[in-house]
Amino acid sequence: MILLQKNQLNKIAVTLSELKSDLLPNNWLFVFHLEQDQGDGNHSKRLQLPDLGVSTKRYNYFELTEGTDVTFDITGYYEYRCYQMPNDTSTDETLGNLVEVGKMLLQGTPETEYVNEVSTNTYINA
Repeated sequence: MILLQKNQLNKIAVTLSELKSDLLPNNWLFVFHLEQDQGDGNHSKRLQLPDLGVSTKRYNYFELTEGTDVTFDITGYYEYRCYQMPNDTSTDETLGNLVEVGKMLLQGTPETEYVNEVSTNTYINA
């Protein structure tokens, strides 16, 4: 499962080498679809991310900044699909090779912790 936080840099590690094709370049399209979507497709997001991994036979490493690379409207569970694409610009998954299906949880930003400092007053009787 992928865990993403809103409004921050997220690191993603997945294994895509098992089903990848040697006939296609290593261009990766991620498609996220909200599980609670009512079928209108308004809560689907598509984006290509570059593989930043150094050992791609073991795992693939991606960075996604939520709010910059893509903005999700609703927190919760999404299904994600990753496709190996023939070029580095297309977001049409029908042109690609499906290599991974899984779940992603999008969480809101951590709330700021407030510390209530108690001041100590010293009284001197004269």
